[in-house]
Amino acid sequence: MKQAILSFSVVVWISFFSTVSMAADRMEINDAFKKGLISLTFTGRDKGERVEIKAKKRSSKAIILLINKGETNIANMVSFNTGKTVVLDLSKKDDATIVLPQTGSHRIIVGSETLEANPPK
Repeated sequence: MKQAILSFSVVVWISFFSTVSMAADRMEINDAFKKGLISLTFTGRDKGERVEIKAKKRSSKAIILLINKGETNIANMVSFNTGKTVVLDLSKKDDATIVLPQTGSHRIIVGSETLEANPPK
């Protein structure tokens, strides 16, 4: 009985510290892009009315991206709008994709464009 309790305690202890060490940082998509933590690929959809956004991690850091409600502009190149805050979880995977309404005067109509910021020094 003591051995079973000890084994259970060890498993709980390891699980707790694995969870703590893997805690993801939450940050706004523009901040993560500017810090060089992600690359962003934009693909035009529906004749430029919508844009597919693929966020890809550039490091092993676990992050959760937030796209705040309203209009977001990335590098004065691509703008998109959300009716609510959107979460892209990159804590356990390398990339995530979402399609949102595209706004602004510069629009991707067809094809794709990938943007990367230099990683921090």
